[in-house]
Amino acid sequence: MPAPGATLKEKLSTPTLRSGNGKQTLAQHSSNPSYGFGSAIREDSLKMAGGTEMDRAMCKSTGGNQSQGPIYNLRGSCGKQVDKTSNPIYSFGYEKRRGMVTANNNKGVGPGSYNQVPACGKQTLSTRPTLGRTHFGSCTRDIQEKIYIAKEYNKGYLGHDSPGPTAYKQHGSMGKMLTSDKPSNPMWGQGTEKRFENIHTKEAAGLPGVGEYKYMPSCGKQVSSTKPTKAIIGFGSSSRSDREKVYMNKEAEASTGGKDSPGPATARPVNAYGRQILATKKSNPSWGWGTADRFAYMRKKDGPGPGE
Repeated sequence: MPAPGATLKEKLSTPTLRSGNGKQTLAQHSSNPSYGFGSAIREDSLKMAGGTEMDRAMCKSTGGNQSQGPIYNLRGSCGKQVDKTSNPIYSFGYEKRRGMVTANNNKGVGPGSYNQVPACGKQTLSTRPTLGRTHFGSCTRDIQEKIYIAKEYNKGYLGHDSPGPTAYKQHGSMGKMLTSDKPSNPMWGQGTEKRFENIHTKEAAGLPGVGEYKYMPSCGKQVSSTKPTKAIIGFGSSSRSDREKVYMNKEAEASTGGKDSPGPATARPVNAYGRQILATKKSNPSWGWGTADRFAYMRKKDGPGPGE
């Protein structure tokens, strides 16, 4: 470090630690060249002229990037050529032929007068066979599926249009067979000849069968006297007001004592003297004056009078 109070020359001559990279402030030190990334785009760099050799190398590397594109006027190789040798051209002559005139119009027959029969389609000449023609059918897919081709081909449509399970009518395997491929088994039956004439047999024949009996239900009222009718228990239809009026016992009435009894002013006390109306009250003996005749006993001893 330079000492305090040193001159400018002393300060500059004093060695210091400075970076050797970048721009140098001291004149005796030369600044090294610096390189950086350019900010131009690629299209601008391609437009810069670098010389003939560089342009040829650029064209080879970019593949005609700066070319004019497909703007060439290519001429046809057939017909008259402008800058190349033209090939010979042949055509049909239009001069009238000698010796080939018709009797009607005295004109020769040209190449377009012939009626050429087409080779495609039906041939009218017997020397030319008519080839077979193939065309697209107008059948729909539904109709095409119904056409029989082969047994193996129809396996793919197995059960496609067959009826459902309920469409079949299954015949019984017992009894007479309707189809000829199934034999009918032999059948045995009971004879109808009368073996014995018996009264009991005739009576038994007149009796009803098993299904003719009418079975009565075991629940409810029994009609037959040999079967007792069970007790039937049902829900009562009485209301609560009616139920409260039903007498059950003395203890049950104690809870409702006086609920429906008359008031004190409506009571009619029964006289305790004389004959008692209520059966729970005993009548006391009573005495009264007799109503018999005093001299009745005297008249009973007398005999009947005259005229009696």
